[in-house]
Amino acid sequence: MVAHTPPAAVHPEGVAMMVLTTYGQTDEEFAALEARWTAWWSGAVPAA
Repeated sequence: MVAHTPPAAVHPEGVAMMVLTTYGQTDEEFAALEARWTAWWSGAVPAA
C-alpha cells in the first residue's frame, strides 16, 4: 500500500507512507531484505 499527501501548511514537504509485507519470507530472506533496505534508507534519508 502506498499513500501520499501533497505539501500543505501543516506538512510543507508533503507526506508519504508505504506498507510492505514480508509474509512468506524465510528468516534468511527477511535478513537480506532488511540489510538492503537499511543501507538504502540510511543513504537516502537525512538523520533527524
